[in-house]
Parts: sequence; structure tokens; C-alpha cells
Amino acid sequence: TNAEAYAGRSFAFGLKGDYDRALDNIIEACRLDPENAGIVSLRAYYHFQKADFAHARQDFDAALRLDSRLASAHNGLAWLLATCPMETFRNGKQAVEEARMACRLSGWNQPSYVDTLAAACAEAGDFEQAIKYQKQLVRMNNVNGVSDVGAEQRLALYEQHKPYHTAMPRLETAASH
Repeated sequence: TNAEAYAGRSFAFGLKGDYDRALDNIIEACRLDPENAGIVSLRAYYHFQKADFAHARQDFDAALRLDSRLASAHNGLAWLLATCPMETFRNGKQAVEEARMACRLSGWNQPSYVDTLAAACAEAGDFEQAIKYQKQLVRMNNVNGVSDVGAEQRLALYEQHKPYHTAMPRLETAASH
């Protein structure tokens, strides 16, 4: 009967790459606590992971209706809007707004949120800003001793004036709040 326990187990399955079991557990957590924005946001992440972009979008929107200050939900929605492999779900302008909100709410201290802002700027066609934010992410990673080949690859894309599209959201994006 404990929604947080189901959410925790869901997160553990997600870390193992077992997205079917992760989704099953987070659905039960949402059934037990449908007003928990963090849990709804995590369900969005798993829908995204399973390429169910419509349900991911619905859940990110629902999480933000429950808690408009949930940085991880703003970031998750921005990542979906900026990087979704299906063009119909992308919206660069809205992605930038959502990513900026996530960065503001987190005090600009979450590297993954800065990464999302860079991807959003690229999707919106503002490659100068995309490069600026991606370089900021690389500096943050260097300070933290993090090696992120993907960040360097995205920077190279932005320098070629190309956006980044993927079906692979980052789990820490949805879960860190």
C-alpha cells in the first residue's frame, strides 16, 4: 500500500534496464498516490523510454499541473520536446521555455538540465546558445570529474548546426527533484 516503495522499486528496475517491470511498478505507485507529481513524472519517463511519447507527454503535463515547480518534470518535458525521434512531438520554442524553467528552479546546478537546455536551443535553431550551454555542461562535468562522451558528441552536432534527437531519456532527469 506504499506508493513510495513501488516508486523506489520502479526506479531500481529502471536502473537495471527492465522498463516493463519499472512501468508496472510506477503505474501501481500512481494508482496509490495519483497526486504525487514526482511519481507521475517518473511514469512519464518510463513511457518515454518505451517510445510511448503520447503518454509521456500527458504524464509530464499532469505532473506539472500537480506541481508547477517540479524541476524534473519541466526538464523531462523539455527533453521530450527537444529530442523526441518523432517530429510531431518536438517543439523547440516550448522546449527552451521548459528547460529554462528547470534550470531556474534548480539554481542552474543540475548538469543534465543545462544539457537539456542546449538540446532545446538546438531544436529551436539557436545553435549559438546551444553551443554556449553545451560548453557550460562540459565545464560543469570537468569540475565534477565526470567524463561524458555523449556531451562532447552533442556539442559537435550543435557546432555543425544539427539538433540532437533520441529515444533515450536520462533516468536522472526524471528522478532528480
